[in-house]
Amino acid sequence: MNNQSRTAAAHNRFKVSVAAAGYELAPFEWRGTKAVYEATCPEGHATSLRPNDVQQGKGFCRICAGRDPGAHRRRGCSATRPGPA
Repeated sequence: MNNQSRTAAAHNRFKVSVAAAGYELAPFEWRGTKAVYEATCPEGHATSLRPNDVQQGKGFCRICAGRDPGAHRRRGCSATRPGPA
C-alpha cells in the first residue's frame, strides 16, 4: 500500500470511528493522524480529537470520560463517568 492509500485509509477510519461513537466532526481539511480536529460529542460538548488517540480508544471527550469532572458537573452531562460523584 502506498503512502497516499495509507493516508486515505486513515482518514476514512477516523471519520467512521468518530461517527460510530456519535460525534459530529466540524468541517475540516485532512492534515494527518497527529493533527487535532474539532468535534462535538453526543452530549454536546465541544472537544478536540486526534486520529491516533481515537484509534487507540483514548481520544474522546474529556468531560464525558471523567477527565474533567468539574466541567462535567458544571455542564450537567448525563454520561456515566468513572469514579465517585
